[in-house]
Amino acid sequence: MMDSDEEFEKLRNTISDVAKQMPNWGELMPLKWILLEYLIEINKKKYDFLNLSDIVNLAKHPDIGMTDIKETEMFLRFQHKVGSIIFFDDIHDFIILNPQWLVDAFRCLVSDKIDPSLQHRDDWTQLNKNGQISQYLITELFKCKGGRRFVNQSDNLLKVMEKFDIVVNTSKTGRKCYIMPSRMQSVSFDEVCQQIGVKEETCKRTSWLCLKFAFLPPAFFNHVYAWFIREYTPLELDNANQSSSSLFRGIGVFNIDLSTCSKLLVTMSADTIAIQLLSFSKEEKNFGSICSNIRVDLIKQIDVIKQRYDMKISYEEHFKCSEGDYYKNTQSLEYLRSVTEYSCKEHKTAHQSKDIYLVWMMNVSEVSFRMTLQEY
Repeated sequence: MMDSDEEFEKLRNTISDVAKQMPNWGELMPLKWILLEYLIEINKKKYDFLNLSDIVNLAKHPDIGMTDIKETEMFLRFQHKVGSIIFFDDIHDFIILNPQWLVDAFRCLVSDKIDPSLQHRDDWTQLNKNGQISQYLITELFKCKGGRRFVNQSDNLLKVMEKFDIVVNTSKTGRKCYIMPSRMQSVSFDEVCQQIGVKEETCKRTSWLCLKFAFLPPAFFNHVYAWFIREYTPLELDNANQSSSSLFRGIGVFNIDLSTCSKLLVTMSADTIAIQLLSFSKEEKNFGSICSNIRVDLIKQIDVIKQRYDMKISYEEHFKCSEGDYYKNTQSLEYLRSVTEYSCKEHKTAHQSKDIYLVWMMNVSEVSFRMTLQEY
């Protein structure tokens, strides 16, 4: 790293002017945080990343005097929150000083301009077909696009990319297998339904649970989608005698039990995240507890995502009849709880309200219901 004594000699003469130019100027921060931030800015000119020990040593400089590692970590969390660096508590040895460097690494994986020798490999075919990317292909793309600056940090970069859901590790056995949601194929909703047999007589469907957002950024759905991919096993489709994943851009189908007879359909529209349980079992089953638990887990995960990325985003719980279109004429939970039945515009008939919402709300008491309405 640069000679900190030399730099601090300059800092003593210009600290006020420099501090005013920083993006966090005006926020209440200890002076030593401003000094450490300035020293990190200096190191950004030479290093793309450092480890925690490096930062701790910078913080211990006599002009800073930050000797408590917990305070240093608190400083790093703040810098991460405002976007100056990338830091995670469980990846201490890889603190990215230049976020643009991570963006450049990501571009290596999404660019279509590659070495011609890779275009004929099965790895490249799988990436374009299913969004699945092998460790070999990751290394080769880093190598041909960024050289050693990315290849030597491949494992650490993937850990950070997982944190941002740029890649999702789908392995359940320890062997790393990655999916890139941004590289999934775009397929129509009707085509997916046809492939899995949604409209066949053998398929029984619950109502739709629809989380209707005031504004739904695609990136937010991708975070939710990545959670589903990690939490459940994607259905394998038999397509032209080649097995392929049922994960598409904005649409996914997952097995939720060992029999693989019960499946979860996840999709989105411009302002809605919608899920529906499908059953191909010949047995009569009550899916109330399963659906209710899925709903609870989903809402908890949405709260985690909102907090992790500091996103101010709101939604209402809506529902739609099993054969209806999830993206239009949905009914709010509040409305359905206020009437015993309602007229379905899509099917020109009346639906019992409890038949629409209760399967997703079995574990919600009346008190919890009131709290839910107040919260969302």
